Amino acid sequence: MSQEKTEALHRWQYLPLEQTRRFSPLVLDYLKQKEFISSFFSHSPKLDSIGEALRQRKDFPTSNRAVLCEVLKDQYAELAAEHSVFESIEQLRDPKTFTVTTGQQLVLGSGPLLVIYKAVQAVRLAADVQAQFPGHHILPVFWLASEDHDFDEADHFYFSDRRLSVQRSVAGSVGRTPLPDMDAILHELEERMGQGKTQSRILAMLRSAYGQAGISWSLATRKFLHALFGNSGLILLDADDARLKRCSLPLFEKELKEGHSHAAAKKSSDRLSERYKLQLHPRELNFFYLTDSDRKRMERHATGFALEDGSQQWTEAALLEELEEKPERFSPNALLRPLYQECILPNLAYIGGAAEVSYWAQLRGVFEASSLPMPVVFLRQSIQIIGRSQVRKMERLELSALDLFRDRDALLREKIWEGSTLQDRIKEARGSVGHWAKEIEEGASAQGLEMKAAIEASLTRQHKELKRLEKKLLRSEKKRRAETVNAIDELLAELFPGGKLQERQMNWIEAELLCGGGLVDELMKGVGPEGDRFACLYLKD
Repeated sequence: MSQEKTEALHRWQYLPLEQTRRFSPLVLDYLKQKEFISSFFSHSPKLDSIGEALRQRKDFPTSNRAVLCEVLKDQYAELAAEHSVFESIEQLRDPKTFTVTTGQQLVLGSGPLLVIYKAVQAVRLAADVQAQFPGHHILPVFWLASEDHDFDEADHFYFSDRRLSVQRSVAGSVGRTPLPDMDAILHELEERMGQGKTQSRILAMLRSAYGQAGISWSLATRKFLHALFGNSGLILLDADDARLKRCSLPLFEKELKEGHSHAAAKKSSDRLSERYKLQLHPRELNFFYLTDSDRKRMERHATGFALEDGSQQWTEAALLEELEEKPERFSPNALLRPLYQECILPNLAYIGGAAEVSYWAQLRGVFEASSLPMPVVFLRQSIQIIGRSQVRKMERLELSALDLFRDRDALLREKIWEGSTLQDRIKEARGSVGHWAKEIEEGASAQGLEMKAAIEASLTRQHKELKRLEKKLLRSEKKRRAETVNAIDELLAELFPGGKLQERQMNWIEAELLCGGGLVDELMKGVGPEGDRFACLYLKD
């Protein structure tokens, strides 16, 4: 298919986030910059805020830049990356080079589409910031949360509603876990995809990244994402490295000695909980103890520290000594990880999903207590891909993009009553009942009779009866127009698998096939750097 023809197939539409009914009050209030929630962030989620963030980061330590370059070069040597990637990494030594960052737990086969959307938005944001500050270098970074041990998030992906999953043999971090044999999954996927140039290209990428059993899960994920985004300038970083953690020793020591993050986060969290649901619950100590075979939560005790299961204990002096000797064993949890990130990256902005934005709101006090600048926090772009068959269904049912996000029952009622006079007659009947009740009450009052209570009781009964009648008529109309009802339900099930946003389940593989190839290039055209609108990508005939 020619490039001109491919571009003609796609069209973007943008919806106000609040009208999708999929975002929390905290996120919506933050984007609207309401005074209460704005006080929990250092910057507003706008490109205009980048200048102030840049001024706050101008003194990022030169020594940390050097370590970051060293680690990244080692990691990209594993990928046999192009020379241009190493040139970009070398720019990080320059005091005028900064990053914009997003991140995600490790995934299989790209995981859900939201992972791809994050990466694309980081590239777009970096380009926009670069244009705004031409005297600087702005690099997009994808932070691989490889230390996470929630394997349930990483062991599978979906293709055409089929869950393809693997098993692992150890209980440590996902990133250090040896990749299982993927031949069975890749073979099943090949059968389900069918034949074609796009299918062959997808399978080749997956075999190159996941075809070697026994390599680390981190390396396999980096191979895949580099194959997908290597030409875009996106830098992949696995921060599970002793050298990087040594750059963060002052932060880690402060946490062990003072437990400062708990007190600061609790203060913010208590205020936030007055209006919003909390995403994180601060702990007294925000570390896990990480080995090649396990990741266990650390707890503070009266005599020192211990693992959650009591299998290992330390005095404060002993644990500080271990931190100095083996910093790679100290794994920050969700609360402390953003601060670790800002210790090792000259970062200006972070792009996170709605849940991440919510827990970043709990962190401003922790950043201040740690003497670290808080970056600009942007919401990750949400996108609904609407395939060609789904576009045709929407046109046949006369549904708009906003209709897809309405309450289902309200949408069905509107479509079922469409073209019918029955609902209008019921409304007229309600009005008539109210009119005669008022006339009777006025007549009774004129004759000195107190009938108000009796008339109101009768009026209530009449309204209830009319409501019952309306429900019966609606059920009858649903049966008569079952084809329309089923078509709407089928469309919603296709677009919102399991009732969730498509981006939380659909995989890049399926979306790439829907687009006929070139999904990332198409996303680069439509994804906004600020993520403050919901995007719909129509694949049209």
